[in-house]
Amino acid sequence: MLKSEPDRITEELYLLGAKHNIIYLVEGKVSMLIGGGMSWIAPRLEQQFTQFDIDLKKIKYLVIQHAHFDHCGAVSYLKHKIPGLMVLGTEAARDILSKEKVISYIEAINRMMVDFYGYSREYDELQLRIDDIGVDETVGNSTVINLGQDLDIHFIETPGHSPCAVSVYIPRLKAIFPTRFCSLPHGQPG
Repeated sequence: MLKSEPDRITEELYLLGAKHNIIYLVEGKVSMLIGGGMSWIAPRLEQQFTQFDIDLKKIKYLVIQHAHFDHCGAVSYLKHKIPGLMVLGTEAARDILSKEKVISYIEAINRMMVDFYGYSREYDELQLRIDDIGVDETVGNSTVINLGQDLDIHFIETPGHSPCAVSVYIPRLKAIFPTRFCSLPHGQPG
């Protein structure tokens, strides 16, 4: 099944965000977001949370699959939106995202895209300024997190595109989420 627009894929899996900047939501007894997107998708996420009647209180985890600006720009917004959200990433991602210069760069590129897509008003309204992307807990090849309802989430370190990359495998759904998927449409700034 190929889906490119936000939608419910299965009972436990949603595609959120925008065609070129996606985040997945896996729902069990607790839920997990896979991917941290860019901050410009926040207004769309606001609509999708309502449209799909997503219980934000169930979302416990967010996986940063690698520390590039287009894969962790919405993390600060999501941490403000979902109190107690635990950010997961590799040890290398934690180290990269602890650098002030990296956060400043991610903020600058994300702000440019917020302005490009016409969401300047929402920048303050939705708290899109990137102030905290820190990895709360590291994951690696031996990490498995159970979301309940037989949803075991396996992590596979997949350096290559980035030294901090991690892919996510969910056996029950027969689904793997590789670390790299398209984030910016061709011809767009960034």
